[in-house]
Amino acid sequence: MNNKDILILVVDDLQGQAIEISHILESKGYKALAAFSGTECLSIIKKHQVDLVLIDIVMPDKNGIDVCHRLKAMEISTEIPVIICSAFADRETIRQGFWAGAVDYCVKSIKNNEILAILNTHIGFIKLQKRLSELLLENKLLKQQLKEIKKMV
Repeated sequence: MNNKDILILVVDDLQGQAIEISHILESKGYKALAAFSGTECLSIIKKHQVDLVLIDIVMPDKNGIDVCHRLKAMEISTEIPVIICSAFADRETIRQGFWAGAVDYCVKSIKNNEILAILNTHIGFIKLQKRLSELLLENKLLKQQLKEIKKMV
């Protein structure tokens, strides 16, 4: 699986930041979409097969923690990893992010290459999960073929 097979949704009400991170991801070969509100994020999730969400907390309509809760409650997005990237660095906010279902939390003051390192770790897990699913399906098909061969013998 190549990077071009991974779709990352970047959600931030600061459009410049969302677009900048999306462009950085695209320069690394990933597909990226930008959303500028929690509502737009939820709408995109319903229309696209997103592999990972990178979301800010403070947004005008729904905050990132609430959106994370909703994503984890929706059947189509419950398995999508969510990484919260926020200016808030206090323990309670970080704890709330993890309780909402986030797989990771980064503070916005970190550099883009550090965000990429965090994303790469989780993208590695996504690639492994997808490969495991492929192998399980292949195994199932081989078992069916073996069963049919045994019937013929």
